[in-house]
Amino acid sequence: MKTLMHIADIPESGVYVIIEGHLVRLFFDFSEPQVPEGEESYPEDLKACESIDVAGNSYGEIVSAIINDHYSPDSYQAILANYELAKDKNSGITPEKKAEYLAEYAAFQDWRSHAKEVAHIAVNQIQGE
Repeated sequence: MKTLMHIADIPESGVYVIIEGHLVRLFFDFSEPQVPEGEESYPEDLKACESIDVAGNSYGEIVSAIINDHYSPDSYQAILANYELAKDKNSGITPEKKAEYLAEYAAFQDWRSHAKEVAHIAVNQIQGE
């Protein structure tokens, strides 16, 4: 989920990990927050980022948590079903709908790849590498 975080220095890896018992908190994809209309600015150390809590510290658990934060099981199933429909030459869907379904699938795959990158970095930090 998107959140705001006070952080003096963004880690070089782009991933900040906090371990609280069996819970792993991940912060990544840091950016400058959008200042609401009518406000002058935010403190310099306030950053927008993704925030994920993981009940575990394995690579698979972290990847799943990051993916599931953006895609529920229902939306994942819909994306896969729509992708299969878009690949079927006999489906009868319009070219526009086919392009939409293929774009949804590509966006999902991009997020999945990004989740794997973040998970590798997080696991390395957790293991102290």
